[in-house]
Amino acid sequence: MARVPPPRPGTRPQPTPRELLVRTWPGRIFLAAAAIKLVVIVWRLEAPLPGTVRATSGLATLGLVAALLMNLIAGDTPTTTVRLLKSRLT
Repeated sequence: MARVPPPRPGTRPQPTPRELLVRTWPGRIFLAAAAIKLVVIVWRLEAPLPGTVRATSGLATLGLVAALLMNLIAGDTPTTTVRLLKSRLT
């Protein structure tokens, strides 16, 4: 079995996509906004949406965009975020 080389001194290991989603504020905002959007999608299939639900859906869209921008701009590992997004879209 091949040995994995130890990380270089002074470097931090990259967080996993799960850690990015669950342990960071942008990740948590992303999960909450995505959950709201999924509920609205199901509701839209069953009945017309009240105005408050449409407004909440709009805020959830803004939350998704804000979470992605926060993670891409201020995040430590933008490549991990992009890889996570690509894996979710395929």
